[in-house]
Amino acid sequence: VYGTAKALNEDQGSAGGYAVPSSFSNELMTIAFQASPILGLVKRTPVTAPSGSIPALDMFVAPTAGSGNTAMAGKLTSAKRAEGGAYTATQPQFTEIKYRLNDVASGYVPVTKEFQADTPLSLESLLTSLFGIAVAAKQEYYILRGTGNAEPLGILTAPAAIGITPDTNSTFAYADAVEMASRFRQLTGNVRWVTHQSIMPDYAGSGWVQG
Repeated sequence: VYGTAKALNEDQGSAGGYAVPSSFSNELMTIAFQASPILGLVKRTPVTAPSGSIPALDMFVAPTAGSGNTAMAGKLTSAKRAEGGAYTATQPQFTEIKYRLNDVASGYVPVTKEFQADTPLSLESLLTSLFGIAVAAKQEYYILRGTGNAEPLGILTAPAAIGITPDTNSTFAYADAVEMASRFRQLTGNVRWVTHQSIMPDYAGSGWVQG
């Protein structure tokens, strides 16, 4: 969203003047943007109120070790039965997930009427595209590192996150990746490994080629 106010102008190059030179190319140089591979994996639930609750299965329990039960069944359990014997009663349990909406990724760009009139740029299209990039980047950040305080609770800051201690400090090696994989049970196809490109030398140093 952008409005008409005194901000972008033609007097200074950095404030907009560079966009209206005497000889101008309509092809603005921008950094190519690829859609986030993380945002598409997030389940989105439309709501009609700024706050409320969503019913959910109660999966916030650790089943007794060696029982063969799973938290994914919402506390519903199963039991063995002899032929002709009585069935064991069981039932799922439910809970509520409370939500409250916060505008955590937004902004506006003031633009003078003169700048809008003089620039050959499709300003609305450009700003819409740039805001889309900025908002997507902020949403991805919250998905990974959100604090849960007036913003989403991120994966890395959630109490359910499981951490490991690397074999060698400040180095991510093949053995560390294997240990992470050993702590993970895949229940859905929407799974991604997320690493920073700066640790690629660690891959090479450990003989690990990412596939």
